[in-house]
Formats: sequence, C-alpha cells, structure tokens
Amino acid sequence: MNLNQIREQIKNITDYSPDLQAYANQLDSLINNAYFNIWRNKRWNFAEKQTFLEAYPDITSERETAGVGPAITAFFTDGQRLVTFSAPVNTLWNKKDIYEGNIIELNSREYTIVQILAPTQLSVAEPIRITGGVITNTIDNWRVKARFYTLPEDCIELLSVAHRDIPVGNQGNGQILPPYGKLYGILPRHDEELGLREDYTQTYAEAYIPIPPAIVPPAETWDHIFAEDPNGEWGALSGQYIELCWSFMNPTGQVGPLSEEKIIQVPGQIGTNALQVNFKTFDNQPVQSLNSAYGVGPGTKRNLEGLRKVLWYNANFDRVTGTRLGLPQWRQVILGAPTGAIAPANQDDPVIAADIVANAKVYYPATALGPGTKLYREYDGQHLRIRPYPRIDAFDFEYLEVTTASTTPPRLRDFFRRLEMRYYYKPAPLVLKTDTPELPYEFHSLIVYGALEDIYNKSGNSTLAEQYRRKQEKLLRQFEKRYVDRTDLSYQKGQFGVPRDRFIYDQQSLRNKSL
Repeated sequence: MNLNQIREQIKNITDYSPDLQAYANQLDSLINNAYFNIWRNKRWNFAEKQTFLEAYPDITSERETAGVGPAITAFFTDGQRLVTFSAPVNTLWNKKDIYEGNIIELNSREYTIVQILAPTQLSVAEPIRITGGVITNTIDNWRVKARFYTLPEDCIELLSVAHRDIPVGNQGNGQILPPYGKLYGILPRHDEELGLREDYTQTYAEAYIPIPPAIVPPAETWDHIFAEDPNGEWGALSGQYIELCWSFMNPTGQVGPLSEEKIIQVPGQIGTNALQVNFKTFDNQPVQSLNSAYGVGPGTKRNLEGLRKVLWYNANFDRVTGTRLGLPQWRQVILGAPTGAIAPANQDDPVIAADIVANAKVYYPATALGPGTKLYREYDGQHLRIRPYPRIDAFDFEYLEVTTASTTPPRLRDFFRRLEMRYYYKPAPLVLKTDTPELPYEFHSLIVYGALEDIYNKSGNSTLAEQYRRKQEKLLRQFEKRYVDRTDLSYQKGQFGVPRDRFIYDQQSLRNKSL
C-alpha cells in the first residue's frame, strides 16, 4: 500500500473521512510515527543496505607527484593557521569531504584540518607551532592522514565492514587478493585498555573503532531579496510561490537540522533577477564566521568556521496557489543550468554558501528546483564515525589528474581502495501520495494498526485502542519469525578456559594471546 491507500483504509475503518488537508497532515504524521516505531522495533533483515566505504591513503609530496618532478613543499608561519603548498595537491582538493576534519602532520606534530580553501591552501584548527625560535618553515615531508571516516547520513548502526575478494589489483600489479574478511568492532573503552596505537598503519585494517559522532548544529532563520542580475532567470516563475529553508553542512558534507521554513512569492514582471537568501539568527544577525584571514587576527578557530550553508526546497508544494500538498518533502537546491545554453559540468552541485559568507544566490529556478535532487531525511545532526585500525595506508589503483579537452572529459586525481560495508539504515518518511513503506508488502497492515491505536488513544477510546494494539502485537510476532536478522551459531563440546583474568591481545595482529 502507498500512503494514500493507507490513509483511505484508516478513514474507512474509523468511518471519518473529512476532505481537509489539515486532517490529512495529522493522519500522515501518525502514519509515519507508526511506521518508524515498527522500523526500530527489531533489527529487520530488509532494513539493511550494502555499499562500499572508500578508503584513502596518506597524502604525501612523493605520492602526489607520483615521483615525477619537484617535490611539493608546505609553507607555514609560527602562530598562524594557514598552510600553503608550492603546487596544487589535487587529491586534497578533489576529496575535501574525506580529508577535511582529518589530520595533517607538520614537523612531527598533528593538526586538524578545518577547511581546504584551494588546491594549494588549507587551514587548521589551532595555531601552528615551530620550535627553535624560527618564524617560518618550508618542508616537503608533510603528511595528510585519513584517520577518521564519517558513515552514510542514513546509517543508524554499522553491521559489518570487511575486506572482501572484490577483483581489484594489488597496488596496480593486477594480482587478485584473497578475502581478508570482516573487520571486528572494538569499543572505545577496550581501545584505551589495550593501548592500540592511533598512528599505526598497515596495508589492510584488522578492526574498526567507533569514535564520538560529528555534531552539526541546527539552522535558525532567513530572509530574502530578488536582486537584479543578468544571469537570473526568474521571469518564468513570476507570481508563483516556493517554500525554502536551509541547514548547516560540516566539512565532511553532513547536514544538520533544518531552519525555519518560509513561503515566498516571486514578484510579477521580475525579468532577469536572482534570488538572494540571507542566512540569519533569530536575533537578526548574519550567520557567518568572522575569521576570513587565517594568517592574521586571533590565532584560534572562530565560531561557525568550517560550517557551510545549503538550501532546501519543498517538492510537495503547489507553486501556483502557494499551499502545501501534505507533509513537506525537502530536496536540495542545486546550481542548475541556464536555458538555451550548454549545461555546465557542475550543474548538479548543491548551492553552497561558504562559512565566511552570509548569503547565497539561486539563478536558474527551472533546473535548480528540479525533481530528483538529494532528499533530506530528518536528521538530528549526529553523524556516526569510525577509525579503522590499523590506518589503511595503501591503494589498489592510482589515477592521475587529467585536464579536460575538446574530446576528453576531465579525470580527477584519485586513489582506489574500498571496503564492503553493511549497515542498518533509517528510511525516508512517507510524504507523497505514492510513497510506499519500505516494509514487506504483506505486513503493511501493521502501520494501519499502529496509527489506529494512536487515533483511538487520542479520542479517548481506550477499548478500541487496546484492540488494535493486540492486533498489532499478533501480526508483529508473525513478522518477526520471517524477517528478523539472526546470527547462526555453531556449538562445540569441550572445556574452555582463560588462564588470566582477562584476554590479552597482540597490538599489531589483534590475535588473542590468552589461550
């Protein structure tokens, strides 16, 4: 059943079907509440995703130049937070979402990368220190480390990370690797008890350690103007309405809770204009970091530094009347492309305002507000992260930077190695009439029973609420027998003992030395 069919079945059972959008919205909220309650009730085997986690090696001067040409040096000044490279480090620039928030090592000391500002520049979170009274330093033995990895935005629980026998070459030698198997999860407390080295590297990881999640703060409010701009194409939407909001985005590309949403009307006879959205706090202050110069001023990380802003529009919306068609479905606003022109390569990139800027412009609404863009999934701003142990400092393939030509598309500088990952995910809410629950079809009635229980509890009819609760429990038992993910166990007779009070692990191989 889709959302509309679930609605109609509930209205049929309750014998109450007013043609009111407000009532439909309340019903949709109860349906989604019942849907999510069922989803988090058990670890269902249909609630899993299988994908790949891209693993990236350390970036060094020798690795970036592939051993050809002069070394890339890093220049920095004592007390400042800016690192400038003598040549573009394309891997850093192309993989900002991996290396921002990770580590750069300078003079045997580690610093956290806040932003990669350009192919030749980055800023770090604390002032760089140089010993021996030296003011400036230029080195070629710098090292950028991908120590931490942020999991997908819809990840609730990580179930498996493994090196599998996917047919890729062994560091370009074309040798097929044997399966290395699953990486074991180690709790942070055990990591600390065992004293596992944080900077230990190997070709493959043996385990992973969950680390505290990345927290993205909630957005607040905004206002707007339509500014005259020769590139703007808002004339086709004259007199129509759109609903917008925004959110923060951290350096690794994860978003936080949404701002206050607003409906705005496009002025009539607007011509060539661009929509400018001004990001504000509730006390009417511009939302931007004040630290735009990393070589002067305060030597510490400033408020809001590294937090960019992205726009979202409501796709479940009537632009002619300016009314919602149900619960909002927020999709990302992209750059888009002008009509009658060759579409640029970055047309599908989101509209992003830098951390030092308090506004963003939308030029091409016909394509910027088009269907199919990234869906916002009602995140709470917490995003899970892990640390592979040992850190993976190897790759299977190396791709050099290739610039675009008339007959050749650009190829970005990149390294290839990936792990297979399986995780328990959070589904998108049911918003559009045709949205269908990601549950097996034969148990969609569970959502109906759960919503009916809430409806009758709300109206004070505890007898019918209890009746539908029992129906739900009975059907849920059948559901569990068929679709709960279980681990098979094998048993072996015999005595097992541990000669010491606790297990003792080898730090490098993680083998148990107690037995």
